[in-house]
Amino acid sequence: MLGFNKQQVREFLAWYSYTSNPANDLVDSSPYYPVEVSETEAYLDISPQAVRKGDVKPERPVRLTFRKVVRGGESAWDLKSVAELPPGVESKRAARP
Repeated sequence: MLGFNKQQVREFLAWYSYTSNPANDLVDSSPYYPVEVSETEAYLDISPQAVRKGDVKPERPVRLTFRKVVRGGESAWDLKSVAELPPGVESKRAARP
């Protein structure tokens, strides 16, 4: 699976009114590789310290969910949603202390 670079992740976040935190600016190394949960769905969790929604700091990781689509015989990942994870949903990204 191909990863996404920082600019792509920033654009995905922006489509859902999130921005990267200038102090942390997506601190993890690029590229960002989504975790495949099935042949047609994948997700990418972003640390809550690395993003903002307006002036609000998320308490939990923000999950970007993708679905696989086929265009002209080539498969690609399309962004399906971006949302802060609700309590109880597991993530390898730590919640805000």
